[in-house]
Amino acid sequence: MSKIQEIIDQIEEELPATEKVLARIPDDKLDWKPHERSMPLGQLAGHLADMYGWFDFVIGKDKLDFAEPYDYPQQFDSATLLTYLKKRVEDSRNTLQNTASDDVLEEQWALRNGEQVLWQDKKKVVVRSTFGHIAHHRGQLAVYLRLLDIPVPAIYGPSADEEWTDPADQTATNAAL
Repeated sequence: MSKIQEIIDQIEEELPATEKVLARIPDDKLDWKPHERSMPLGQLAGHLADMYGWFDFVIGKDKLDFAEPYDYPQQFDSATLLTYLKKRVEDSRNTLQNTASDDVLEEQWALRNGEQVLWQDKKKVVVRSTFGHIAHHRGQLAVYLRLLDIPVPAIYGPSADEEWTDPADQTATNAAL
């Protein structure tokens, strides 16, 4: 199996948990944040949804430059959030499926702010970091949900509010824990 196909597969594996978290974002709390230095709930949710499109520009481009326009809505309501997530997944899937070979993963990619290089590494490292970034922000949103007394979905295992069902066999696994 190609490395590019492995990236597509991992996106598909991570997506259901992200959809469950984002589906619980309440429209009346989009401006809420747990601390004055925290990102508002709606902005964080939008950022997480947008990150699923990062594989598109990491694989399909050589940089992200903050000095150039980057078009993504800063906040979403629940009706548009999941639609936007699906669009960003499709953007990444299209780019990945149209990538000729795994050789692209050895190319350099840069995060810039104009002339200033903030980070530069091989695309394969940036892809790995992007998956970690997605998990980090999804975890932040789970904490936001908990603080708002909204049931936290099962993600990599059961939560205090929801059993986890293994997608491979559709059986609840927390009874065995």
